[in-house]
Amino acid sequence: MNIMIGIEDETTEDDIEKLVEAGADEFFCGIMPPDWVNLYGYQVSLNRREWEQNQFKTFEKLANIVKRIHHFEKKVAVVFNAPDYYVTQIPYIKDYFKRLKQIEVDALIIAEVPLIILLKQLNLNFDIYISGTAGVYSSRAVKFYKKLGAKRIMFPRDISIIEMERIIKKTSGLDLEYEAFI
Repeated sequence: MNIMIGIEDETTEDDIEKLVEAGADEFFCGIMPPDWVNLYGYQVSLNRREWEQNQFKTFEKLANIVKRIHHFEKKVAVVFNAPDYYVTQIPYIKDYFKRLKQIEVDALIIAEVPLIILLKQLNLNFDIYISGTAGVYSSRAVKFYKKLGAKRIMFPRDISIIEMERIIKKTSGLDLEYEAFI
């Protein structure tokens, strides 16, 4: 079992060390840089974390935290799980994907199929974690996302343990990781 912890702009390098010592294996976060916020505000979030305090505000700050996380040989994922994105937002998202690759983020948590396809077109080779908001409620959905390159399935918050168990059994052999919210 791995423990994944959410972090944000106020997270310090010392906080990362304390979280690792407490048992954190992985970290996740959102980022909403000033160019996005100036156009869309925090209410039109990239990641369903609609409050300023839940975001990293700059790639530079996130890069420092990513380096610290990697120092402890842990992973970090950035969340892109808004319910939808506008066509005018895609150039920003492309740029953000490229910048996240430069700072060596390990994975992206994605809910929307078009973003997964965009990521493939950009050939950036992130690990892809399917967000719990993508609604994976069946083994068919798991198989679909595996074909798109998913490494991990994050189950929706409202799915039962019995349902998760059935899905995992039906998809054994697919070399996937599974995650549940606690």
